[in-house]
Amino acid sequence: MKKFLLFAILAIICATAFFAINYTDYVLVNEHDSSFEIARILDKNLILLFSQESCHDCEEIKNNTLSNIELSNFLKSRFVITEIDIRSKNIGTYPLFGVIMGKKYQYNYSELYKKYDIKRTPSSIVFNSEKKQLGIIERYKTVEEYRAELVSMKNSLVMKQKKLLKSITDTERKLLTEKVKYVHETSLNEFINNHDSLNQNDIFILTDADEFLINESLESSILNNFNILYLKQ
Repeated sequence: MKKFLLFAILAIICATAFFAINYTDYVLVNEHDSSFEIARILDKNLILLFSQESCHDCEEIKNNTLSNIELSNFLKSRFVITEIDIRSKNIGTYPLFGVIMGKKYQYNYSELYKKYDIKRTPSSIVFNSEKKQLGIIERYKTVEEYRAELVSMKNSLVMKQKKLLKSITDTERKLLTEKVKYVHETSLNEFINNHDSLNQNDIFILTDADEFLINESLESSILNNFNILYLKQ
């Protein structure tokens, strides 16, 4: 009986691990201004997750909800997400367009927390790629609750998954590869040879191809299932 119980416990642990990832594999950390630029480049919506170290619910939402592999794939395909630690000394721009009467205003993250009029942590503010705020998710939410709140927002049409095929500048390439762990640089041939084993929610920069060569070399089924970027000539 004891052996059976031990086996059952191990099976539960293994099953949980199988359906979990490290949320930092796709969530940026303390990148307020950069995350808006990254969302613009990738034509994705944005979630700012405000948290703090002493917050138990913050740890729960990061290590349980956002670490669920199914939810992470849903989020990666539609959003750029950044965690904002309100105790960080990092600086962010507010309002989002950055200029009032010819001046640019910047604040530390504790001040930004107040500027966004957030009442508690964790809180997730949701924006579209044009920086329009769509809604806010407050307190800890389970995987099902978090996804349901996103889908129920009045602009739910923006929740549709978009696959990329677009050009980027070298400056944009450097930003993406420096900040986003699921952006990968590869050659066209390497991508063709290995695409069956690649995560379709990751983003791939083909460093040696233009749009014409990509369309000539890749089948439509591949183009429709992968996020592909290439450098402007």
